[in-house]
Amino acid sequence: MREVWDLIERVAPYDVNVCIEGETGTGKELVATQLHRLSHRASQPFITLNCGAIPDDLLESEFFGHEKGSFTSADRRRLGKFELAHGGTLLLDEIADLSPRGQVALLRAIQQREITRVGGDQPIPVDVRIVVASNQPLAEAVERSCFREDLYFRLNFVTIAVPPLRERTDDIPLLVGQILASLRVQLNRELTGISPRFLEKLRAHHWPGNVRELQHVIGQAALREDGSELQGHYFTPQVRSAAAVLAGSVAARQPRNAAERQTLARQAVSRTRGNKSLAAESLGVSRKTLYAWLRGQE
Repeated sequence: MREVWDLIERVAPYDVNVCIEGETGTGKELVATQLHRLSHRASQPFITLNCGAIPDDLLESEFFGHEKGSFTSADRRRLGKFELAHGGTLLLDEIADLSPRGQVALLRAIQQREITRVGGDQPIPVDVRIVVASNQPLAEAVERSCFREDLYFRLNFVTIAVPPLRERTDDIPLLVGQILASLRVQLNRELTGISPRFLEKLRAHHWPGNVRELQHVIGQAALREDGSELQGHYFTPQVRSAAAVLAGSVAARQPRNAAERQTLARQAVSRTRGNKSLAAESLGVSRKTLYAWLRGQE
């Protein structure tokens, strides 16, 4: 993590696009936020957009905005993320889930440094630093022909890889201290630390959800226990790969309709404690498909 921090400090002052790679819950958005704070754009907007959660037909409107009357529900002019981020930083999360149509639109905007609102005809210059985040290596997506190589090189001037928590378990005591400090304020109660046995269990866990899952585990313990030193009585570490455990539990069953897909998706998200990447993996679908199932779409 010191190497990650050194790279953030080195890259932040330069106006180059950055790709942040790491598993879900490792803190990619925190890295992006720090890149923005240490840049000359720090006083300007920091805007985020989850590319995996937007239907393909709305992508250009989300990117570039739209004019009033440009489509049925467009009852007013709406600015897109590029205009909102003008002068600042735009974080595109889950960039690997961006559709081919969205990739073309994004590449054009980067190359021309201007956008046109949907339904409009006036080019609008934009000055935006783009930071993208992905829970899978973009280079592999390029090799599978799932991601445009020319867009990859536009976005990936520098790559910052955030390691998973299971590869840096020595950080757990420090992270727990930060989480407890936040919980003391949030819950308005005294929390002095965790027991040695609880720490041992945390070190043994596989951490499929990484730091986000650690926050969840400590928060649950703080809510369910009374003492100032948390014991972790209700936490059982999973040493096996969580993906392997889930794959066996959901089997290779094909959902028959939208309602059944929605139920399966919600169950998978619940089992993974909100880790949508792991939930999608357990169901054998992409994150984009998982979002569609959660919305009850075909």
